[in-house]
Amino acid sequence: MLNRVSTAAKASHVGRVCSTWGHAHWKALDGAFFQLASSCNHLLAADCRNTYENFNIQMRRKMAEEGGGIDVVLMRLDANMVELSSHGVRVNGQR
Repeated sequence: MLNRVSTAAKASHVGRVCSTWGHAHWKALDGAFFQLASSCNHLLAADCRNTYENFNIQMRRKMAEEGGGIDVVLMRLDANMVELSSHGVRVNGQR
């Protein structure tokens, strides 16, 4: 369930910063704060100026019963997919 907590950005979070902390806390690029407990992939940043997607950063959280926290961070950098997890770093599927 998505709960919008506040639209007032703190001075330390202004200027195009997207962040997440705790189990379900998010701050969007526009400064809005949310609580969203989910294990889906969430798009944190992307370049939407091109006709094809050559850059994005996604993050997926662990389920609460697994202790919450970040499960994986995925980054598309041109033709490369970089995956960061507790299992290590993979680039295009290779360790």
